Amino acid sequence: MERGSCAADRGSCNSALDCCLKYCYIITVILGAIMRFKKGNEIGSATRFGPEWAGERCGAGTKAGTPCQRPAVKRTGRCTRHGGKSTGPRTAEGRARIAAAQTKHGRLTRAAREAAKRHAQIGRAIRKELRSIEQALIAEGLLPKAWRDQFD
Repeated sequence: MERGSCAADRGSCNSALDCCLKYCYIITVILGAIMRFKKGNEIGSATRFGPEWAGERCGAGTKAGTPCQRPAVKRTGRCTRHGGKSTGPRTAEGRARIAAAQTKHGRLTRAAREAAKRHAQIGRAIRKELRSIEQALIAEGLLPKAWRDQFD
């Protein structure tokens, strides 16, 4: 750019990068350039979230199959595009709707888990009774001690 052609022309800028900080920052973001100041400070895309940025990344799967590289929100570990600012459902109706949407099958529902616990308890009781019957038959001599070995 020639002298005096920038948007913030005050008569003292030699190029777009010499004009006021506000307009230089806009140009920097658009062009992806890096601005260097007198004290060595830099502003630009390379210093914001470039490959050497040490902060936490979102990591959510993108459509391309690669992990998202945007910065993560501290509380959730995801960026704002992948649910990082979401607080989740607040009402009982909203929570029920989310639970219904996330249920893929009935194996892990509360009723199914309680039924599985009841069946396991019944199975333990049956095995305990069978062990006591086996020990009684072995003690009376009606069943040899190594009776299970004949089924191998």
